[in-house]
Amino acid sequence: MKVFKKTLITTAILALGSGSGWAGPINHPSGSNLTYGYSSNGQSIMSDINNPAAGAAILEKDGEGQFRFGLISSIGFGAEIGDVAELYNEVDAVSQSFQGDFANLLGPVPDVGTALSTMSTEFNRVNNFLGLVEEQGYAKAFVSGHVPLMPLVITSKGLGGSLVLDANFTAGAQMNFLGQDIAFDPTEATANQLFADFIAAISGSPTTDNQYINGDFLVNYTGATGQYSYAMAANDSSIVIKAGGIAEVALGYSTLMMGGGDNSLFFGLRGKYYQTELYRYVQAFDLNTAGSQTTFDNADTTNATSTTGFGVDVGLLWAMRNMRLGATLTNINEPSFDYNTTDTGGYTYTDPRISAEIAKGATYTMESQLKFEAAIYSDSRNWVLGATFDANPIEDAFGAEYQWATASVAYASDTFIIPGLRAGVRKNLAGSELTYANVGMTWLFINLDAGMAMDKIVIDDQETSRAAMVNLGVQFTF
Repeated sequence: MKVFKKTLITTAILALGSGSGWAGPINHPSGSNLTYGYSSNGQSIMSDINNPAAGAAILEKDGEGQFRFGLISSIGFGAEIGDVAELYNEVDAVSQSFQGDFANLLGPVPDVGTALSTMSTEFNRVNNFLGLVEEQGYAKAFVSGHVPLMPLVITSKGLGGSLVLDANFTAGAQMNFLGQDIAFDPTEATANQLFADFIAAISGSPTTDNQYINGDFLVNYTGATGQYSYAMAANDSSIVIKAGGIAEVALGYSTLMMGGGDNSLFFGLRGKYYQTELYRYVQAFDLNTAGSQTTFDNADTTNATSTTGFGVDVGLLWAMRNMRLGATLTNINEPSFDYNTTDTGGYTYTDPRISAEIAKGATYTMESQLKFEAAIYSDSRNWVLGATFDANPIEDAFGAEYQWATASVAYASDTFIIPGLRAGVRKNLAGSELTYANVGMTWLFINLDAGMAMDKIVIDDQETSRAAMVNLGVQFTF
């Protein structure tokens, strides 16, 4: 997807530069979890970083336990764009309305009614676009990976369960927009009087330059050309750029809570240490002279703020011979992390709604989320049907909402020669509401999973997917 070329490069630089990210990111599932969802099905080491109760279930499977680790268990990339075709070009075109004028749309001074009608039509067009671009006008890219040898899973009778140590990173960047409607009512007496006075003033002196200001706009008449135009006097519509990464080190323990054999209930607890680096920049359309794409690429992330925090997850997993049911509550203490003091480039905001939106984004809180999972196995356990569901939406570090629902089918091979295959679908029930089709394969020790949004957009006269994700990893079991 050509529109993501520069943003992916920018994000990769952020990831390498900060060396940080967030484990099991809510916007980009790790490894085979891209296809499986949050299911703790035991077919992949990545399923052990989902429900913290999952690791101990291996004792009920083979009775001896296992030692598993990921050589490079997951490295992944992803990108997503909102449902606005030619996003950057569209935004830059509207930005020009706030920096210059609409002279190309207007000719010699008409009568008052025609002038008001022309301005009303144009302002309505811009307002409609501002509403659309605030709702769907965004572009994001992200890269994630696990530290070599992570996750490390040790399951044994001596431990009475399982220990899972994990360390991984994700970095990302996203651009959003805030739009302030242009205040203009062609039926207002003040607007009519403005044009009446304006036209009266220039009618007798066609070579004189005149300017009138009323509310959000100003009107110009150029005597030398006999043309009139109008431009924005003030508007707080802005580009919002966020970038950052969150490093996580997690340690979990799971054990049998009750039952045993083919009817076992497991409990798990996981503690997580976070280190974040978050950056935010806000630029008014008035200052968008270099273009939105350039502004995004040139964001100065050296001003990012570093913060640390802790999170706690708990989970239950009921394992039967041919079925598993589970529930996980993540980040029950809801840790918070700070962005840098927002740089607005010297622009002073007056719109209370936009000022409130900017202030709200100064802190990122990892909200608690309740997750449910289910898996049904064949008698050989080679085949598994899985489903997961997030009970409530939560926001990522950039303010995007996620509430995943997934369904998958997978075949795990018993030999290295025949590959294991899986396919699934995931739906974001909040935020973008994108639906992804996902496929994955395990061959030898290698896992490869990819997903593409089924929602399309037209860019440069070509239809393309709005989002894509891909993960590659290597894991071992002993």
